[in-house]
Amino acid sequence: EALRAYEELAGVKRLRAYEGLVRLRQAQVLEHTGRLDEAVAVCEDVIRRYPRSDESAEAYYRMGRIAQVRRKDLEDADRLYDLAVKEKGASPAGREAQQVQKDLAELKRQRAAAEKPDSKQREALLGMAELYLFRLSDIDSALQAYRRVLDIPDSAGSAPKASSRSAGTTSPATSKTRAP
Repeated sequence: EALRAYEELAGVKRLRAYEGLVRLRQAQVLEHTGRLDEAVAVCEDVIRRYPRSDESAEAYYRMGRIAQVRRKDLEDADRLYDLAVKEKGASPAGREAQQVQKDLAELKRQRAAAEKPDSKQREALLGMAELYLFRLSDIDSALQAYRRVLDIPDSAGSAPKASSRSAGTTSPATSKTRAP
């Protein structure tokens, strides 16, 4: 129904100034219903039709989110976020893309540190888990990182932190509540 409503809005001549936004909301609905290729096609159309605009920056950002969250392709996501910034870095989507790029760079740093079997491995895994959970809204990856912490022999007492986080994590909205 939402797609139909947006299609009708896109056809109203007096609302032509909002057509890019309407198309982006269509892409959002398509993404939420799992129709990722269609969502990307709509975003690409917005980029082609509205270059160097807030809408085109949001389209690149939205495609970056699809690559990051749905397809788990962090390299492609970073590339798309970079395009959002280049398209219009001062737009809300451009600023958000810059922040996500910083978070992805920190994740890459933490991931490299977590691969080294030394005393800082546990700390790096906890850092990764918290980035996934609180900044990147990737609960599954956060849970995997917390579980990896539990697999490392504990000498510093951080296993309880990982255990409570992995047991009490259900969604980003409830991530501030801890398990008892």
